[in-house]
Amino acid sequence: MTETAANADALPAAIAEAAVAGGLAPGVRVEGLKRLSGGASKESWAFDLVAPDGAVTQAVQRRQPAELRFSFSMEGGLTTEAAVLRAAHKSRVPVPEVLFELPKGSAAGEGYAMSRIAGLARSIAAGEIALGSPALREHLILTTIDKMMVNQPGYPAFRALRPAVEKS
Repeated sequence: MTETAANADALPAAIAEAAVAGGLAPGVRVEGLKRLSGGASKESWAFDLVAPDGAVTQAVQRRQPAELRFSFSMEGGLTTEAAVLRAAHKSRVPVPEVLFELPKGSAAGEGYAMSRIAGLARSIAAGEIALGSPALREHLILTTIDKMMVNQPGYPAFRALRPAVEKS
């Protein structure tokens, strides 16, 4: 068994331990753990946290495995990423809520768990939003412009483009 596979086998217990340390009820268990696709230097895992009373919280863990020392990330790594998400969530930005962070030295590595929310792709797949919808088109264009404004804040064309799209 590779080190990565052994680490993945230890993941449910490490996640449950971190959840309890983060304030969830003792006895919480992890069910349905599934690795999600994507991520060149980080991993994302979907799972359910099941409380002793049977309450289920759907979650996603974003982590840097303990055996992978090198990462391409912002300064402060996933701890900073979790703090940014917490601040955004507190300010009512529609982002997942950070449920807990993995403690230093965790068998699961460095990272955090956040609530798993249904996204746009799932709504489209379920037929709740039509692909040809003008509202979807506008949303995708404005989201792209907003992302470009964050990535390239000194480029004024994006700021000028946004109002033009909103008027159409």
